[in-house]
Amino acid sequence: MPIGSQWFAASGSSRESLKTTIDGLGKSAQIIMDSADSDCYPGSGQNLLDLSGNDYDFFLGTSASAVAGEDPVFVGSAGDMSADTYFSFTGTADQLSGKTFKQNITAGSLPAWLQNVSKSTAGVFTACIMINYIQDPVQNHQPFIATNFPTANAHIGFGFMIEGGSAYAPSIYIGKGGSASDGFYNVVDNALPTGPHMLALSFNNGGTSFYYRDGAYDQVGSADTFTPTIATQTANPLNQLNICSGTTVASSGATSGTAVTGTKFYSCFLDNTAWSKAELDGVWEKVQPWLEDA
Repeated sequence: MPIGSQWFAASGSSRESLKTTIDGLGKSAQIIMDSADSDCYPGSGQNLLDLSGNDYDFFLGTSASAVAGEDPVFVGSAGDMSADTYFSFTGTADQLSGKTFKQNITAGSLPAWLQNVSKSTAGVFTACIMINYIQDPVQNHQPFIATNFPTANAHIGFGFMIEGGSAYAPSIYIGKGGSASDGFYNVVDNALPTGPHMLALSFNNGGTSFYYRDGAYDQVGSADTFTPTIATQTANPLNQLNICSGTTVASSGATSGTAVTGTKFYSCFLDNTAWSKAELDGVWEKVQPWLEDA
């Protein structure tokens, strides 16, 4: 399977847990998910467990109940730390949607650090995902990590995702009801080819920010970095975080997209600090050998 311009061997390379990689860098993250780590997913059940220790667990699909055609399918063996263990997506309803965060918004909401990503001048985060991406001309926005909007235009959220249409390029939008007109939006210069990738976004409102793809900057406007500017915004709290699923507006049932057939989810993390390129390079050093074999 190609990464960049290279071709690599058959699948099966052993690897370490993403949690082990992050610990080895002397780092931590607010949310860490790894399909192959049995402490994250024991091979059965509806819960994908957060490895960070913060208990931001996730449902497979949208609830604690198994729903055929909605839940991602576990492939491989629990604890088999290799590229052969992942979650497979087989249709446009598939998603990994936030368990801890799927609460009634009057009873609970995303923690303050996630709320501040999209509505604070101090908004800072790093999102990183290891995924087998599939270019699809029909499914416009394929999300990596995104919040929902329980009521259209009343909730400010964010989405790290593939731009729609024919761009096939990673992007970030921050705004109300899925619109970045009152927030922030940009998209990288080059399309993302089908295949396995490590993708990341280090976002620092008012400071140095950048996209990352497979060991290198993913340029915006021919530049390695950019400086976003978001004014302080006020909005109702969000109550859901999604992985591989878009920002659903509950009042209309509309969604900005989901992972398509052929997508494979390996691992991801989300943090409330802006990681440096050198720190992401440290993750890539561990990820590259097995991801190349995926």
